[in-house]
Amino acid sequence: MQYISSQHYRDQDIIDAKRAAGDYTVLVSPVFCHGGEEISVVIDGHHSHAAAIADGVDPIYITATEQQCDKIALIDKDSELYLDASWLDGDWYNINTGKDVW
Repeated sequence: MQYISSQHYRDQDIIDAKRAAGDYTVLVSPVFCHGGEEISVVIDGHHSHAAAIADGVDPIYITATEQQCDKIALIDKDSELYLDASWLDGDWYNINTGKDVW
């Protein structure tokens, strides 16, 4: 299973604030299968993830509920539609390796 994102932009000031606060929490989608792979999309917490990596600690992944992200309902209907609705600013990549996934 891999955590993926299409958000590439990071603000160093926000990362520094997350590091100072020890905020390493990353909100992710429920795991689903797409293209034969199990994936989870990072919904929120990209800066917290970067802070965790910079501090050498494991990010804390929390699975979102439908109340936290109304797009989650799309996963069971059509994973491609969910990915399109969740796209941010660049190619999809594995957030832990930095490698493109498609």
